[in-house]
Amino acid sequence: MQKRRFTLPGAVLFSVLLHFFLVAGSEMALPDFYTAPDEVLERKKATHIQHVQIVAAAAAPVKVQAAAAGVRFVSMKKTGPAKKKHRKMPPPETAARKNAPATEPAVNANGPAAAEEVEKSVATVMAGAAPPPAPEPAPAFPIQINAVLEARYNGIPFTIRQSWVMEGLRYAIDLSAKRFGFHFQLSSEGSITPQGGLSPEHYRLLLNNNLRTMADYANGEIRYGKPSELKTAALPVVPQDTASLPFHVAVTFTGQPQSIFVTTGNSVYQVRLFVDAEEKLKLPGGTIRTLHLLGERFDPKLGQMVTGYEVWLAPDYLNYPVKFIGHTSNGDRFEYRVKELVLEGRRVLGEKSDDSEEPADDAIPDWIRQRSLPESQSNR
Repeated sequence: MQKRRFTLPGAVLFSVLLHFFLVAGSEMALPDFYTAPDEVLERKKATHIQHVQIVAAAAAPVKVQAAAAGVRFVSMKKTGPAKKKHRKMPPPETAARKNAPATEPAVNANGPAAAEEVEKSVATVMAGAAPPPAPEPAPAFPIQINAVLEARYNGIPFTIRQSWVMEGLRYAIDLSAKRFGFHFQLSSEGSITPQGGLSPEHYRLLLNNNLRTMADYANGEIRYGKPSELKTAALPVVPQDTASLPFHVAVTFTGQPQSIFVTTGNSVYQVRLFVDAEEKLKLPGGTIRTLHLLGERFDPKLGQMVTGYEVWLAPDYLNYPVKFIGHTSNGDRFEYRVKELVLEGRRVLGEKSDDSEEPADDAIPDWIRQRSLPESQSNR
């Protein structure tokens, strides 16, 4: 009798296991795929932490609309010209003081230290010496990034296409992957905080264009979970999501241990990151100088901190996270490394690959088919 095709329940079961953003439990055993570690060419103590800032990509913020099935830039309408404001004339006393002849510089009321700085400045000018140069501003994070990531989930290889776009003080992140006939889409959309970090508002995970999990944050409250079983919790701190987290770390990490709330769409937890070392890695995209960060989070089931989080930032590429390793609450391992990187239209790593995201011979393996179908069906 002809063997039946892979059923929808079996497909959903495998998709839950395959994609690292879902942390729903399952007991299906996976083959032990071997993943060769990346070669560490050089390792030393990190002595300098590069700071990268986000600079508004337009003069005025733009509005980003979120579609029901995911978050995309749909319309970007710039605000109109600002209305001219009539400047009020200063009171006579103020105008008189402004036009008064210059006198000796006033001593700052902050104390002796401030007065000493004033004296040094005056002395420098009188001596004809050039004032000390102002510190250079931190480099600006790219407003557009396109990358191809080589990823593995429990050793199963697949490819992720990642994009980052900014307009004004709004951002949108999209990730897309295809494997075994399934199409995964992940998106995060939000704003940039005055401190220069990311403030996610909408997070979506779709499987074959069907919304699987989501998270929305507003007014100190997060709504997350499956669309049919949303949970609500008070959370005064804006959490990052699994798409925004690497970018948030890239523009906010200062070298000091950093604690960040994170949501996967299924859960909310806190991750603590700290510096491990500076490493030169040989990755699929090339040899890259990186800042290696280690992370840990509190596991309520064990009542203790657990490790298993690592991120590598690339200072030569504006702190773009070129490698990541993480574990789900079930112990599943996910990792990715950059294969291609295009910053603001300029290719800086790797070579352009085939536009196809899914191999032509990407058939469902027998080991998946046998373990996903009920026993009565798999023997037919």
